[in-house]
Amino acid sequence: MNTLRLARITVHLGSLLPLLWLSVVIILGGDEFGADPAKEIQHFLGFVALTLFIILFGLRLFVSLTQQLKFQILHRPLGLWAFFYLVLHLLSYFWLELGGETKLFLQEISERGYLLIGLGSLLAFLFTLLAVSPLGNKFGRVSWHLHKVSYVALVLAGIHYFLSTKGIELTAIIYNILIATFLLTLFYLRKTSKKRG
Repeated sequence: MNTLRLARITVHLGSLLPLLWLSVVIILGGDEFGADPAKEIQHFLGFVALTLFIILFGLRLFVSLTQQLKFQILHRPLGLWAFFYLVLHLLSYFWLELGGETKLFLQEISERGYLLIGLGSLLAFLFTLLAVSPLGNKFGRVSWHLHKVSYVALVLAGIHYFLSTKGIELTAIIYNILIATFLLTLFYLRKTSKKRG
């Protein structure tokens, strides 16, 4: 088994494991989520989505630094898995927290800034996926520039996570430092490559 095939299997299995673990906990009725399981499930799904999103940008940085272009093929599955968990995060909030009430959902979005930021991240992420889809690829370089909206999605996701903790949480700080480091490094590498070109 070659390295790339092993990496693809690892991406899919690693991305599936959190969902399997969550399913087992829910089915067995464990108390891993404490007194407010609905809220904790939301946070768990959002955390997994952001983690995969950060791994995706870490992969981009790895490819840029090492020029191991063959690993670019892992971008799409990582992005799709991250978006999958992001949608589950939103749906769990909509159904478990708000009981599926659309009017209440819109009211919450309008009144809570961090929710609006999170929704903005999801929409930017969706826009990115559309840009790199077979339909978006027909637009060539325009599609590539639209793909940069993923940077906005990542920044908004990090801010949403930090604000949603409603306090100083070490993991949220570390994640936002990683986001800033990845993006600044990617921008620097792209700028220097343009100068050389």
